[in-house]
Amino acid sequence: MNVEPKNTKKLNAKAKANNARENKIAREWLSFSQTEAYKDLMLYGHSTSEMLTTYAKEMVMPSPVADGEQLVIDGEKSLSLLQNARGCDIILSYVEQYVDSATSK
Repeated sequence: MNVEPKNTKKLNAKAKANNARENKIAREWLSFSQTEAYKDLMLYGHSTSEMLTTYAKEMVMPSPVADGEQLVIDGEKSLSLLQNARGCDIILSYVEQYVDSATSK
């Protein structure tokens, strides 16, 4: 049994429009990637992600404690820092993916 969508022409037109939109966005990011602002944005994103991850690790694996001192780990704050770092990584990946796709065309 061959099942075809009812609106093949409409679906093809939407796919073509979406592809054109994606290509336009990729070219815009590629153009922006040549600027100092882009380089600063990427540096900021990478360093912020690294800083948040490092700080979260230090909260979970703190320096040795003195004898008798109680070790307090704030798991909620550490998780929040890791979530923020992941957010930075998602944004960086989004931008890098567009620049890479435009570069390869």
